[in-house]
Amino acid sequence: RTSGLVTERFHLIPRIYLVRYMRLTNALGHTSRGVYIVHDLMWSNDDHFYLPHDIKEFISLRDVVRKCSGTCPVMFSVVRRTGEVGCLYLSTLLLEYEKQREVNIFSFVRNMFKDSMA
Repeated sequence: RTSGLVTERFHLIPRIYLVRYMRLTNALGHTSRGVYIVHDLMWSNDDHFYLPHDIKEFISLRDVVRKCSGTCPVMFSVVRRTGEVGCLYLSTLLLEYEKQREVNIFSFVRNMFKDSMA
């Protein structure tokens, strides 16, 4: 299903995750790149610091991301009742964990902010 520039590619685990694909185009450089956006439809309005509630939930999220990865970056998106949107570069986080077998979350987030400012 397509709505403007965003294509709903597939529903994984119905009513839990929705995966959308968006093609971003740089009008000046005439280049484009696709991005998968994974929406967690179960995000609780009261849960300000969301973590998967159990290991099965985290593994199912990892499986969704792995199904999308390989062709373009994957972002994980949640929307809270205040209208704030949060995105986590989950694929980058998982790749770092696979390489190092541990992730320093503080350094990871600091580097994300540093990269986004560049």
